[in-house]
Amino acid sequence: LKELNSNREKEPYKSALNFFNDDSELYKEEISSLEKLIQEAQKRLEQRINSLSPDDLRAGSNLGLNDLIQQKSLREWEKLASKALNNQNISEDLSKLINSNKLDDLLKSIKFIN
Repeated sequence: LKELNSNREKEPYKSALNFFNDDSELYKEEISSLEKLIQEAQKRLEQRINSLSPDDLRAGSNLGLNDLIQQKSLREWEKLASKALNNQNISEDLSKLINSNKLDDLLKSIKFIN
C-alpha cells in the first residue's frame, strides 16, 4: 500500500481509486498491487454500468475500459461519452439519436460529453 499511497494522484492509480469510497475498502478487498487495484476498479465499473457518472466514465476511459462500457451499457449517453473520451467519431451516433426523437437521451448525452 505504500506504493499506492505515494502514487494516488498519478494515473492509473487516481482513476482506479475513483471506484473506491475510502481506504478501508482497499484493505477489505486486500488490494496490495496496481494490478489488483485495476482489476477491482474494472469489476466495480462493470457493476455501475447503466448508472455511470461522468467521473466514472472519465476514470474508465483513463483505465482503457471504453470498449467494455460501449459493449455492456444500455444507455446511449454512456456509450456516446465513452466514444468521445476515446476520441472516436460520434457524429453518426449523434445523428441517430437526434433522429430517434429521444430528447432525454440526447440531453444526457450532451451533458455527459461536456
